[in-house]
Amino acid sequence: MASKEKARYDRFEKLLTSTTLDITTVQKSSWSGISSAHRAQTWRLLCGYVPTTLDRRKPALRRKRTEYKSLIGRYFEPRK
Repeated sequence: MASKEKARYDRFEKLLTSTTLDITTVQKSSWSGISSAHRAQTWRLLCGYVPTTLDRRKPALRRKRTEYKSLIGRYFEPRK
């Protein structure tokens, strides 16, 4: 891993594993590039898809995935 990518990785690892993060800090850090390992998680936060509190992220993501599967079943599976 190049030193620049390693620095990004370390910065986002520290940011995203904090208990509660400041979204403004994530926004500012993202301008200089997001580590490829943290890109998906960072975009979810930046778009407001998951909460900024660490202990609420996994349950929220699980709930949203369940809702999505329900909508797929409702709108795209053939009716009998």
